[in-house]
Amino acid sequence: MVRSRRFLATLGLVTMALVGAACSAVTQETGPMGSPVALAEGEAACEIAYGDDAAMVIGPVTPGDVASGFASDDTAFTLMVADIVELHVEKGGDSRVIGLSELTEKGVTFTRDPSFDGEDAAYTITCWRA
Repeated sequence: MVRSRRFLATLGLVTMALVGAACSAVTQETGPMGSPVALAEGEAACEIAYGDDAAMVIGPVTPGDVASGFASDDTAFTLMVADIVELHVEKGGDSRVIGLSELTEKGVTFTRDPSFDGEDAAYTITCWRA
């Protein structure tokens, strides 16, 4: 009798934990290059494949916040989240701002290849927002 009560109590705790996990406010988004990132409502993240470097994920970034990542050649990628998401790319005094107005809709993804010139390593940027 005592064992079945313990079993039922344990089963109840496991069930509550599974239900709590299923009801979480965080949605799971997956980047097109296969790096999953959990995003809460309004957050954004970018995945960057740069030359021969391993792909990096910047984010998740909450509205009003900023996050940065750096490639092996010191190219800096900075993600800023507001009404419009902006990705700032800086290298050797050159800078570029990519306004991502498409990301105001939940779950929209896209890929771009904005290299500075023919000598720089090409990079592919994929961003998404929950």
